[in-house]
Amino acid sequence: MSRTGRMAGRGLMVAGAIVTAVGVGIVLVHTIGLPRYWMTLIIGVGLLVAGAITWATSRNGAR
Repeated sequence: MSRTGRMAGRGLMVAGAIVTAVGVGIVLVHTIGLPRYWMTLIIGVGLLVAGAITWATSRNGAR
């Protein structure tokens, strides 16, 4: 697969991760009864963790 194809696939996976994180946040707010303002924190931490994992795994492949 070409580099362009891989980059497009990664963008779609990031978009899917963002939508999933928002969905999980909404479910947590409704299920556990968390205040709505906690959803921003939960999504932010989730995206930071996903970004760190992506950074750590792609760093080795770029060499």
